[in-house]
Amino acid sequence: MDLDVQKLMAQISKKEVREAVFHLPKESAPGSDRFHASFYQKHWDIVGEDIFQMVLHFWNSEFLLKSLNKTFIALISKTDKPQSFKDFHPISLCNVSYKIISKVLSNKLKGVLDNIIAPNQCAFLKGCLISNNIILAMDLISHIHSSRERRKKITALKIDFAKAFDKLCWDFVSAIMIKMNLPTKWVNLIRQCLSTVEYQILLNGSLSASITPTNSIRAKSIWSKYLGFSFESKLGRYLGTWIDSGRGKTQIYSQVLNAVKHRIANWQTKLLSQASRLALIKSVLAAVNIHVFSCIKIPKHICEQIDSYCINFSWGSTNTKKRAHLLRKEEIFKPVEQGGLGLRPLAVMNSARLAKQVWRILTSEEPSLLATSLKIKYIDIASSDLIKQDLADMSNVRYIADLLVHRNSSWSNVEWNSSLIYQLYPSSSALAIMSSPLSFTDTSDKLAWKGNSLGIYKVKDGASILTNGDIVVLDDF
Repeated sequence: MDLDVQKLMAQISKKEVREAVFHLPKESAPGSDRFHASFYQKHWDIVGEDIFQMVLHFWNSEFLLKSLNKTFIALISKTDKPQSFKDFHPISLCNVSYKIISKVLSNKLKGVLDNIIAPNQCAFLKGCLISNNIILAMDLISHIHSSRERRKKITALKIDFAKAFDKLCWDFVSAIMIKMNLPTKWVNLIRQCLSTVEYQILLNGSLSASITPTNSIRAKSIWSKYLGFSFESKLGRYLGTWIDSGRGKTQIYSQVLNAVKHRIANWQTKLLSQASRLALIKSVLAAVNIHVFSCIKIPKHICEQIDSYCINFSWGSTNTKKRAHLLRKEEIFKPVEQGGLGLRPLAVMNSARLAKQVWRILTSEEPSLLATSLKIKYIDIASSDLIKQDLADMSNVRYIADLLVHRNSSWSNVEWNSSLIYQLYPSSSALAIMSSPLSFTDTSDKLAWKGNSLGIYKVKDGASILTNGDIVVLDDF
């Protein structure tokens, strides 16, 4: 942890501040200062020194002016006729000055997150996906249901933190940071970011009186992400996905269908061009139930039913009025350059997203909790007595390099150790191994995918191959 403390306590440089400024979205909605981040980026040569001194003063004094942390809360109506605050979606509009300060701190904190956050925390961490924990939770529940004895001895507890951000005590947050062994300076800096905020409600162009909170954290703020707080308020689900296989799959499929039907029903009341309808299908509907489609194999008939909803909507059909389809279904799913509408069959996208999970597990350099758990349960052949009895002693063979013979110290003169390979593997396997070309550079081996020039599996490339009728087998990875 000493090295982590050195990283965290290192003096802030002008380079760090500049990187934070230029990583901010250019045209995000402005706060009370009325400035966009693009202003600071375009005129950095003029304002850069002042911005750096502002951040440096906060770093050295551990004091944040309340005027820098003044925040508007814009209320966006969720319905045509809102009746209460529940019918509005609140969006926090912070000053760019505060965004720069918090971005500098969060960038510093990113460098030590791996050492202070538990491996089962997947949300908001680079290289981790929220869907990892969905798959783990589903596998755990399935494991419990698979045995009557386990159902008697094991209990799965899901805690529901309703409106947790509104009731999160700042003293509790400070205690968590101290438990993480964060330096006192950092506890004070983050406490300043949390406690100096002042809100004003922005509705129909008018501002309310100032509101000074005493114990909350902004929804979706960077501190709710990096301090490891992640809450889900829908009881019976985890991150919006049913994980209890004991309930059957009916609820999962009903959830998927209803989510799409609800979105389309709201859009059908608006006057939209076909281009607008296609844009909504490709952007919004593609993100609906994305966790479900990344973790569960959805039956083909469910996927086709959703495809039918989307196609009918794209041509302007409603519940009461049907419109003629000017293209056959097969043509609709073709790329735009080939005369189609550029839509993807949902079954194809489902398979392509599931393949991404397999790719991440097989290629993870630093195994996640998901990769470690699933490899032990499903992939670890060393635990199988059936396989071990057909293999020779492999205790001295861990890497491909162990099967090579170096004629000298140079990598340019290396070949397969044929006697060892024939000793360890059946003849057919030995021949396949020895026919594989060798690299003459001193670099580590890695899996490469044939689907694109980068050798890295991507969902869109996998979907393209599946759409064209090509089958990707394990040998292609």
